[in-house]
Amino acid sequence: MAVKKIFTSSKKRTILFIGLIILTSGLIGTIIFTYYPDPAHPYNVTNVTLVTEDDVNLQAIIFTPANLTGCAVINSHGFCGNKRWNQHISIELAKRGILVIAFDARGHGASDGVLGREDLPLDIMAAIQYLQGLGTINKIGLVGHSMGAGNSMNVAKLYPNLINATVAIGAARTTSDISDVENLLMLLGKYEQTQPPSLLFDFLEAYTGNPAAELGVVYGNFTLGNATKAVLSPNTEHLLEPFDPVIITETIIWFELAFFGAQQGPITITSTYILVFLGITMVGVLIALFIVMVYLGNYMFKGKIPDYSEKTFIKNQSVLKPVVYYLLFVPFLAFLLLLPLSTVFSSMVPIDMFGAIFSSLVLGQAVWIAVVYYLFLSRTESGHRSFSSLSSSLKTMISTNPGHSLLYGILAATITIAALATILDWSFNTGIPTLREIGTIFTIAILFFPFLLLKEFYLRTVQERLRASKHLDSHFKEYFYMVGLGLLMDLSIPIVLMLLTWQTSLGVIAFVIFPTSIFNFCRQLFLPWIYQNAGRNIMGSTIFYSILWAWMIVGFYPFGGGASISIF
Repeated sequence: MAVKKIFTSSKKRTILFIGLIILTSGLIGTIIFTYYPDPAHPYNVTNVTLVTEDDVNLQAIIFTPANLTGCAVINSHGFCGNKRWNQHISIELAKRGILVIAFDARGHGASDGVLGREDLPLDIMAAIQYLQGLGTINKIGLVGHSMGAGNSMNVAKLYPNLINATVAIGAARTTSDISDVENLLMLLGKYEQTQPPSLLFDFLEAYTGNPAAELGVVYGNFTLGNATKAVLSPNTEHLLEPFDPVIITETIIWFELAFFGAQQGPITITSTYILVFLGITMVGVLIALFIVMVYLGNYMFKGKIPDYSEKTFIKNQSVLKPVVYYLLFVPFLAFLLLLPLSTVFSSMVPIDMFGAIFSSLVLGQAVWIAVVYYLFLSRTESGHRSFSSLSSSLKTMISTNPGHSLLYGILAATITIAALATILDWSFNTGIPTLREIGTIFTIAILFFPFLLLKEFYLRTVQERLRASKHLDSHFKEYFYMVGLGLLMDLSIPIVLMLLTWQTSLGVIAFVIFPTSIFNFCRQLFLPWIYQNAGRNIMGSTIFYSILWAWMIVGFYPFGGGASISIF
C-alpha cells in the first residue's frame, strides 16, 4: 500500500521534481561538453545546406575552430547513421584547430534524396566544393565510419590531388588497389561483428606489400602519399567505434601528422563525458516520463480500470506456458517468413532493406503468435481448440474505454518521442523527425497496428495472468515482474543467436541484432507501464508501440533500398 500512496499523494510531484533535476543536470553537462568543452580552444557550431551535383540537399554541421589552421576534415557517418553520430571525432578535431564538416548522407537524417550506393561520392564532393569555396582551406582530409569509410576511400582514390589523408573506421578493405588511397589509416574494434581482426593484417599486406607488417606501426611517407597504419582498438564493436577514445586519439594523430608533420601537443579527450551526461539525462527523462504517464492516466481514466482476473483466459491460468510456447516457436518460425516478406516490404514501404527486415519480423511474429495461441492456449472448457476463444479474449482486452486508451497511447508516444529525440539531437543522433518522416511514421504505425496488436495481446495476457496468480496489488511489483518476463521472451533467443554468429561468416546477423536488441530493451521498459496507465486496454499500449516502432524504423534507417552489406 505504501507504493499506492506514492501515486495518490504529493510524492508523485516529489519524484517528478527529482527526475527534472537529474534531467537538467544531465542536459547542462551534455551541452557544455558538446559546445564548450575546452575554453582555451573554442569553436563554433553552425548548420549549412550542401547541394550535390545531382541537386540533392544535404543537411550538414560545421565545427569551426577559433584558431583555424587552414586544414579541414570531412566526417562521413555509417549506414543508418547521421551527421551527429561521429560527433565525438568532430569535436576533438575542432579543439585541435581543424575545421570539420559532417553531413547527413542522402536518404539519412534530415537530408533529401534516397540512399543509392553509386551516388554516395557526390555527397562528399559537395562538402569538398563547399570547403574550397571558403577560400581559407588548403588541406583536406576524409574520415568515415562503416559506409562512410568505404565512401571516403572511394573518393580519395578517385581524387588523390584533393585529399591529403584518409581515416577509415570499421571498414577494413583488402583489395589490391587499396594502396591507391593516399595516407590511409585503418581502424577496427576488436569486437567487430562482421570483420575479424585478421583483416587488418590482410589490409597492411595489400597496402605495403609486406606480409610481416605489424599493427600500430606507421609505414611509408606522408610527403610521398604512401603512409599507412592499422590499429585494433581493444574495447569496442562496430556501432560504437566513433565513440571509442583509442579510435578518436589515433584519428587526431593521423591528421596532425598528415597536415602538420607532427603531433600538436598532448591530447585530452573530453567528448567521452558527453556519454556520461547523456546517461544521467536519460535517467532523469525516464523518471519524469513515467510520472507524467501516471498523471495522464489518472486524468483520463479516473479509476475506471477493468479487472480481468475472473475472465476464463486469465483466472487460474498458467503464466509459464505462454512464455515457454513463445520462446519455443515464435522467434524461430518468424525467421522462416523473413525472406519472402522482406521482398514484399521492400517494394511497399519507403524504407531500406533493414526496415523491410524488421517489418517482416513483426508480421511473422503476429502470424505465429496467432498460431501458437490457437494450438496451445485457446482450448475451451470442453477441451476443443477455437479461434473464437482468441477473438473473444482479444475483444475483452480492447472493449473498455478504447477511444480514451488510443488517445492516451498517441499522447504518450508523442511526448516520449519528443523528449528522446530532442535529447539525442543534442548529443549524438539526429532523431527529430522531418516533415516527410512524420508522414511516413504515421503511415507505418497505422499499417502495422493490427500485427502489433496481436503481439501486445499475447504479452498483456501474460501480464494479467501474472498479476492474478501473484495477487499483485502494486503497480511497481507488477511492472518489474513483467519487464523481466518481457525481456526474457523478446531478447533471450536473439541474444543467443547474436553471440553464435559474432565474427563468423554470418556476422551480419549479429550486426543487425545488436541495435535491435537495444531498441527491444527500451520498448520492454515502456510498454508494461503504458498498459497499466492506459486503462489496462491494449489499444493504448499498441498504438504507443506502433508509433515508437515506426519512429525507430524511419528515424534510424535511411530512405531508399540501395543499401547492401557490401557498403559497410
